[in-house]
Amino acid sequence: MDKQAGDGRLDELRLDAWARALWAVGTAKIFEVRARALRRKIALLTYGGLAVPVMIGATVLAYGVHVSFLPTLVTLAAALLIIQALVALWSLVADWPGNLERAVRSLVANEALAQRFESLGKTPSNSPEGLRQELAVVASADDVQRQQDQTLNVSEREKRMGYRAALLRYQRRCPTCDETPSSMKPSKCGVCGDF
Repeated sequence: MDKQAGDGRLDELRLDAWARALWAVGTAKIFEVRARALRRKIALLTYGGLAVPVMIGATVLAYGVHVSFLPTLVTLAAALLIIQALVALWSLVADWPGNLERAVRSLVANEALAQRFESLGKTPSNSPEGLRQELAVVASADDVQRQQDQTLNVSEREKRMGYRAALLRYQRRCPTCDETPSSMKPSKCGVCGDF
């Protein structure tokens, strides 16, 4: 193999590594956003489940059981607890804890894959065959992760947001709107914005 053909093959392999890094970063961003939202929901649910009984208990300890506003406070607390119980039931049906675990697992896996692909994209290897073999190993792990991520119902809106995050991180132009994102602020573009 001549030197130019080898260099061309190395460049092609590096481009493949960078493309896969871009998609892994985008997927990591999707699950980072999901995990953050789920953590917030679970924290609010937990707080609500504890805050109302603590409020009633503290009121009774501070003012006694014969305070005039206690029946009104208990009625209000009962209404809040009913709402909290319904939201807690929904969180179990919707599997918020399991979804949080899966989102965090995907975030960590995709970020690790992105870093491995970045490293391969920067590899000053002299051997196209060596780089091809290393890329094949990481790409195999990436393919498995993509299959797992596909079971998690990623929406088109999330895909556009993830793609924008990846373009922003690597300072790449969107092939549709020909703009390089400078923030995560949504745009009108149907590929890297509109989320």
